[in-house]
Amino acid sequence: MKKILVVGDFMVRSGVTHFIFNSFGNLDPHKYKIDVVNVSGKNECQQKLDDLGWHQYMIRPANQKLLMHLKDWFLFLKANASNYDAIHFNYSAMWNFLPILFAKLFGIKQIVIHSHNTYFGTDGSATKLKILTRLHNLGKAIICNWVATDFLAVSEQAAKWLFTAKIINKNAYRIVNNGIDLDKYKFDVHARQRVRTQLNLNSKKVYGHVGVFEKRKNHRFLIETFNHIQIQEPNAVLMLIGEGVLQDKIKAQVHNLGLDEKVLFMGRRNDLNRLYSAMDALIFPSLHEGLSTVFVEAQDSGLPIFISAEIPLGNYLKDLVVPISLTKNASQWAACILKHPGNPNRLEQTKQLKKNGYGFGAAIRVLEKVYQD
Repeated sequence: MKKILVVGDFMVRSGVTHFIFNSFGNLDPHKYKIDVVNVSGKNECQQKLDDLGWHQYMIRPANQKLLMHLKDWFLFLKANASNYDAIHFNYSAMWNFLPILFAKLFGIKQIVIHSHNTYFGTDGSATKLKILTRLHNLGKAIICNWVATDFLAVSEQAAKWLFTAKIINKNAYRIVNNGIDLDKYKFDVHARQRVRTQLNLNSKKVYGHVGVFEKRKNHRFLIETFNHIQIQEPNAVLMLIGEGVLQDKIKAQVHNLGLDEKVLFMGRRNDLNRLYSAMDALIFPSLHEGLSTVFVEAQDSGLPIFISAEIPLGNYLKDLVVPISLTKNASQWAACILKHPGNPNRLEQTKQLKKNGYGFGAAIRVLEKVYQD
């Protein structure tokens, strides 16, 4: 039996967490023993971990007290590394590379680096980003050249972000799509009718957005775009799903534009499959993004998705995903969205996603290949 440590944030609405549960959670438990390292400081998934029989180790988050975070890693790996054959780092950037060095220092033989983003996972000042960029580039050079044994990424762009040119040019990495439960998120006309009736949306054109209220999600621009949409499409409403530090500022923006009756703040939800079915389109003007699980879920529901052209497309269903450059203003975004015909065949998408490798099975097969080699 191979014993693997999986590093992640283990938060309920985290795409990385969903990937871990959907992929590692479906590996043969007779062949693989999984334990996890939680680096978020939040214990939101304990019941799920208990159900899977995975032990959870807690590390203080790097964005609060970096020295304590590194101390926790050093002491944890010193005490426990000998119990594991492999460690799987799910990372957005390489600036925090010392824990990976510690894993090698204390003897873990297989060190897997898995890129989930195309930029830093947090926002910050210009000075902070400059420092992070230098550390990121240093970490890439050290880890890719001398430490890691295997390289995975959610997209080609994510691979280029986290790995060195040598790894990219040698094609020494594997792409792992963010597999989801395709049956769960496929379009459900009955759920659509129920949700729209409950929310009094039966006569509405429902646009949606799913994501934490942070700068990188670009909510302010989203609201500006929707304001232009609703002027030309009076029956339009916008459903915002998520929470975050900028939520109050966005609520103030909505109020100042007189959109209180047209913008629904739904909070954190665990019924996204139903809400996708109730929507007519998704708007995602993010400044940067990994290969979001939300995109795959929404495609499974047959939703047209209007995204920043700067976001990596990955293996999307190109007829559903409409990239629009952030160099265009909100009025131009609205015009692009309004002229889209929509998708009348929402039940046809699931089989295409299966063909493109977005079910559980494809990701599981890649992981089995990595850990059997």
